[in-house]
Amino acid sequence: MTRKDSSSPARSGRSVLIACGGTGGHLFPGIAVAQELVARGHRPLLLISGKKIDETASAAYPDLEFLSLPAVGMPKLLSLKFPVFVWKFLKSLGMCRRLIRKRGVSAVLGMGGFTSLPPVMAGNQLKLPTYVHDSNALPGKANRIAARFCNEVFIGMEAAAAHFPNRPAKMVGTPVRDAVRGAAGASDEQRAAARESFGLLPDRVTLLVTGGSQGARALNRGLGEALKDVPDEALQVLWISGASAEAEVREMAGQLAQRVAVLPFCDRMEDALIAADFVLARAGASSLTEFSAVGLPAILVPYPYAAEDHQRVNAEYYTSRGAGEVMDEKDLTPAHLAATLIRWADSDAERAKMGAAMRALGVDSPEAEIADLLVGK
Repeated sequence: MTRKDSSSPARSGRSVLIACGGTGGHLFPGIAVAQELVARGHRPLLLISGKKIDETASAAYPDLEFLSLPAVGMPKLLSLKFPVFVWKFLKSLGMCRRLIRKRGVSAVLGMGGFTSLPPVMAGNQLKLPTYVHDSNALPGKANRIAARFCNEVFIGMEAAAAHFPNRPAKMVGTPVRDAVRGAAGASDEQRAAARESFGLLPDRVTLLVTGGSQGARALNRGLGEALKDVPDEALQVLWISGASAEAEVREMAGQLAQRVAVLPFCDRMEDALIAADFVLARAGASSLTEFSAVGLPAILVPYPYAAEDHQRVNAEYYTSRGAGEVMDEKDLTPAHLAATLIRWADSDAERAKMGAAMRALGVDSPEAEIADLLVGK
């Protein structure tokens, strides 16, 4: 997928490659950096994957340039898919070298994941300043490999620095899109309007549910059962189900007494964050950064199969600072989750305290600092 003319160099501003595909956790911070660069008159090109999430999310940003790379995630060495991985990696590497030369690229930034490595390697081979950004407290393997080809590593949490012993690591925070950052400090009137825009009541405690850009089946099913034991007037739910689980979640929602709005994917995340009083979510770093940008307290359910259990490390980083609580997936029993939701819905003062702690973990304008480092002030 290509949007706009991504091959011909423009006449003003610097050209920067930002590799950010594969998940919303990589894509949205990359978009935030690109927005900052465009605002300064520069020409970022966002390199994404061929996944549906990338195509759907990028369509909401027609003012930005996107180009799909054929690169895929690395399978096990003995997998029959490994030769395909090698072929697509080399094809992506060649594409990136040609793009760099043709566009006159001045810097390369990888935001993590399998899409980042070919552009970072290409930039390194062509002697350009290259960087990688990692949002997690425990960096992923792809970023630890990509860091070997970088001048400097940007990190979203201080705890990540120890995992990059051979490269300078600079704490910058994780970039947040303009619209999300603008949602901070919303008024009561804006909150009511945001709720009504999703078909919810303007004055009822609102739970936001999100499993990340691709949803979370166990979280969805656990919540569907738990809500049967929650009084209908206690709360209402804005439920981002993930596209693959939409039909199942809509069926569950139809059996509940609470008012529930179901979305397969939310391209108005800023409004969802404004509408919510608290959130039940996985512990992906990008989502946590958006919660901290607006001070939204969180019940975090780390995805237990995430690489090296990095979501648990993320969750503990935030909850140890008072921004919410952690719940293991195995504890998503109807009784336990229902009791937790009722307690949170009834505790305005406690939610406010945790929301303030969450907001304190936000970093002001990391996208601006990254842009400074990429192209100068």
